[in-house]
Amino acid sequence: MVISKPVESRPWFNRLACCFGPLPDNYFVFDVETTGLDTKKDLITQVGFCRVDDRKSVMNGSLMLDWTKDSRVDHDWFKSRLRNCEAEMRSLGKACHATYDRVTEEGLEPTEILQGFAALLREAKGSGKALLGHNVWRFDIPLLERHFKTYISDNFTFPPDAVWDTGMIEKARQLEMLPVNGVSRHSFFAQVYNCRGKGLSWSLDRGCVPNYELVDKHALDLSQAHEAGFDCFICHLVFEEQRALMNGVQA
Repeated sequence: MVISKPVESRPWFNRLACCFGPLPDNYFVFDVETTGLDTKKDLITQVGFCRVDDRKSVMNGSLMLDWTKDSRVDHDWFKSRLRNCEAEMRSLGKACHATYDRVTEEGLEPTEILQGFAALLREAKGSGKALLGHNVWRFDIPLLERHFKTYISDNFTFPPDAVWDTGMIEKARQLEMLPVNGVSRHSFFAQVYNCRGKGLSWSLDRGCVPNYELVDKHALDLSQAHEAGFDCFICHLVFEEQRALMNGVQA
């Protein structure tokens, strides 16, 4: 499979816009870093956010969660899990910012962070903002919902009709997939997630950043990739590139 550049996919973007309508101008981007990839066992070590009003980032940052401050978590397991995660990421040539040393030095009490993050999401949801992330449907969302329920007794859920996923849009573009028969955006993203194809690359740092030429356009420092706040900002930039192509212009 030969993957075309996004700018060459304007007709595809136009067809997607016909299916789902225009992209929202106001949205809240979210991201997490974790001790691993098991949504039923692993813990969130960093939450990132980027609030966007009228297509502009107005609030962007991240916070560390130090689970050694929570008696419900086995601290030896937490340390081992983070050390293993750091080693695995470095073996793949990826930066790891949520290290055990940094988390325990800078991290705050987890329930405090989770309560504040749930409040930010609820405020965005209540004000009609879209919720945006990159590859969030099968990882970030279930992980956050489990943490809210388990650790702060909060039943916040992500409404499917409010969530957009830049990762699934980019993967669908590369697969040249489009929704059919009035399928919902949520169902379409699930179909895209389960579809396989050779040569696809839709991760933020190694896929979307070069595909949309974001380093040149925004002078990005990619040593910050996989830091939750930075990744949220990149997700925002990708979304705006996708919007521009849906509108038939180059961002």
